[in-house]
Amino acid sequence: MPILDDQALNAHFQGVESEALAQVCSRHISGFATEFERLYQAWRQANAEALERGEALADAKGWNRTDGGPNVKAFASMNAQVLESIPADDRQRRCNELLERFLGKGKQ
Repeated sequence: MPILDDQALNAHFQGVESEALAQVCSRHISGFATEFERLYQAWRQANAEALERGEALADAKGWNRTDGGPNVKAFASMNAQVLESIPADDRQRRCNELLERFLGKGKQ
């Protein structure tokens, strides 16, 4: 089944955002980095085609720009800053939800 543009872009966005959020979670939760890496890499492997296509589409739309303008990584960074600033119990819940995104998930 062919991958739709929206699916590919969503996979790209999810990957970029997840990496940014995982950095925050890893600073606050012991063992998070190892578990995230295991689940995330399996997901990346299962979704490699969609991720590659999503990145190319985002590049073509100017959403992965590196000149300091608005881009996907900047948006993900803002979400990570919010995660960093919320109460520890809320952050823990959201970090658990981040792991759950990838539990038992193959292709999106």
